[in-house]
Amino acid sequence: MFKRPPPRSRLTRLKHKIYPPGGWVRAIRYNKIKLLRIVDDPRRVIIGVFIGTLVAFTPFFGFHFLLAPALAWAVGGNLLASLIATTLCNPVTFPFIAYAAISLGRWILGSDTSAHDLNNVKETGKTVWNHFYSFFDGDETPWQDFVVLFEQLIVPYLIGGMLLGFVAASIAAWLTARAMASFGQWRRRMKEK
Repeated sequence: MFKRPPPRSRLTRLKHKIYPPGGWVRAIRYNKIKLLRIVDDPRRVIIGVFIGTLVAFTPFFGFHFLLAPALAWAVGGNLLASLIATTLCNPVTFPFIAYAAISLGRWILGSDTSAHDLNNVKETGKTVWNHFYSFFDGDETPWQDFVVLFEQLIVPYLIGGMLLGFVAASIAAWLTARAMASFGQWRRRMKEK
């Protein structure tokens, strides 16, 4: 009667990360409802959303889910709200966020953003990934590739990402404040009936 479904394959899990089973509209609606139902001071929720959105625009991939709650805790924001907001950077939105952040960061730094440079960054990234295995093989690692990757990719991404992230976080915090206010009014009206 209550049989557990069989475990999903890795391919199915990856497919569901890229495109959720019920679609993106349903996933966004689900996260919005989860966010509105958080029982906490609205200011803490708004701070958590701000921090989570800001962290989603940083190049610290894999650490967003650790960094967002840590920063939210440090400034008194809601941890769950910060985690929900970090899902803004997902496999669908990541290429757009990365391209916009790197382009803006290079423009601010005065670097050339030609396609040739972006191809060099891509080649440097592949080289660094290949050298990653040299840590385990005992081969000598050419550190200049890491320096080039840091200068051409990480620094512009961080600068552009922080500026874009601040704008996006401000918009997300404003939308959250409006949604929470209207949700609170709706909840009060339902209790009065």
